[in-house]
Amino acid sequence: MLGGSGGINGMIYFKGHDFDFQRWYDAGNKEWHPKIVRYFYKKLESLQDASQLRNPFIRRNYGLNGNLIINSLNSTNEHLIESVINSFDEISFRRNCDISALNAFGSGKFKINGSNGRRVSTAKAYLNTIQKRKNLKIITNAFVTKILIDSVTKTVEGVEVEVQGQKKTFYANLEVILSAGTINTPQILMISGIGPEDQLSSKGISCKVDSPMVGKNLQDHAIVPVTVYGDKPKKKKSEAERVARVLKSELRAQKAHSWRSVFELWSRRLANPMWDLWTVAAVYPVFDDWKSAAIEQGVGTGSWAGRLRA
Repeated sequence: MLGGSGGINGMIYFKGHDFDFQRWYDAGNKEWHPKIVRYFYKKLESLQDASQLRNPFIRRNYGLNGNLIINSLNSTNEHLIESVINSFDEISFRRNCDISALNAFGSGKFKINGSNGRRVSTAKAYLNTIQKRKNLKIITNAFVTKILIDSVTKTVEGVEVEVQGQKKTFYANLEVILSAGTINTPQILMISGIGPEDQLSSKGISCKVDSPMVGKNLQDHAIVPVTVYGDKPKKKKSEAERVARVLKSELRAQKAHSWRSVFELWSRRLANPMWDLWTVAAVYPVFDDWKSAAIEQGVGTGSWAGRLRA
């Protein structure tokens, strides 16, 4: 999939904390100083939420002319969202006007990478605009089987790829960027001879770079789900019922009787109630040693009206 998991994920846009980047910099990765990372964050961003742009602090902390569109989200359960954030406030996780723009702890609302009812993945933001360039060649349905390492200099010089059942080799003039996800990235490294020497030797793989931590401490969306049920508002209909009523009215007007018709309706009217997302609040719990235990917590709010979730 072009664009990676950004083409199918929850669209949440969340910046890393400066403390992590500082640790990488201190470990010898000089291109990851927090100031450098923040510069490139702003370079790629295009914040388009008009209400947020009126806030000088938020405007100062986002890029405005990048390729990746950043927006706020439709909220069909605003009363639930406010209740969640207020509950965090009661236990000293103070409301933050922009949880992503600050290196501070607290609670607030997520931003997303989307616009006009559609997600904006990295592929849409970058590849779609330059795919006709002569110096760009995109090969789909290709699987990287190995990265090629110079046995003397220990530098990566290319990749071995399987395309339609045939093995092909590509050599790099400058650099190879390996971005294959939490699982496949270390797998490719280890198959190529980068990893714990004893483990590679046990599999008959010649170790070219002994790197004991490759393949260790894998983490990808570690989640502890907790469900909290709240009372339905008594004075007014829930947002889910409102959305259901609007959709039902629109579908009846369009004589739509199937989910395919629902999709077609969405594709014609992108800025409608179907443009929504489940996660709308975030918090960084604070521990005594917060530097080693900064945690992001997503809170999903929702309710049901018949077969419709909103």
